[in-house]
Amino acid sequence: RYWVAEHHLAAIRLHAPQAKILFNNADLHFLRELRSAIATGSHERIGSALQIRDAELAVMRKVDLVLSYNEIEHAVILSHNLDSTRIAKCPWVVSTRSEVPGFEARSGIAFLGAYQHHPNVEAAEYFLREVMPLLRERLPGVELRLYGSDMPESWRDLFAGEEDVAFPGWVASVDEVYDNSRVFVAPLRSGAGIKGKVIGAMAHGIPCVLSPVAAEGTGIRDGLEALVATTPAQWVD
Repeated sequence: RYWVAEHHLAAIRLHAPQAKILFNNADLHFLRELRSAIATGSHERIGSALQIRDAELAVMRKVDLVLSYNEIEHAVILSHNLDSTRIAKCPWVVSTRSEVPGFEARSGIAFLGAYQHHPNVEAAEYFLREVMPLLRERLPGVELRLYGSDMPESWRDLFAGEEDVAFPGWVASVDEVYDNSRVFVAPLRSGAGIKGKVIGAMAHGIPCVLSPVAAEGTGIRDGLEALVATTPAQWVD
């Protein structure tokens, strides 16, 4: 993370001046924060995101190479830092499953996220509030299961009366998520980098419906490897 690099770059240059420093930028923090701030209409958060932008880009100007998973973010970095930052694509490699449970062995819809990461909270709440009411009319009784750690306790109270929503929370293995559900959704409205949950779902062979942000950086094509939705009506379809 850029704030870790901020504290240690000077010491590395001092004690190991011959070393090349490679900075693995997992995602552009300022891009994630800007997207979230714009989605919520918060001017205060936009200001904070711009401060993060300045600090994050400054770190990139001080290292020898930036490694990034997402080629869209390469262009964003280039547009700010010009030729002061060298960027290379860092591959994300996963093993694919040779066998997966069949359609009849599966049920329902799944989402997976660590909820201390606010894009996952935004995504789940968007699906619960905007999509599920419409989906009930088209597919009554189909269950949505929300998996992942640090789930907001308030959700259990807010959505307690909805029998088609379950909150399994943390699971020991993501196989439970991907192997038991018929569809995996990632309705991310903000975020950056590449989404491990999406790559994991694809590797497990589960059909996916994704937001544009969730599909970003993966090469996934709408209507081929997955479906991409932007409005509640498209999610329901």
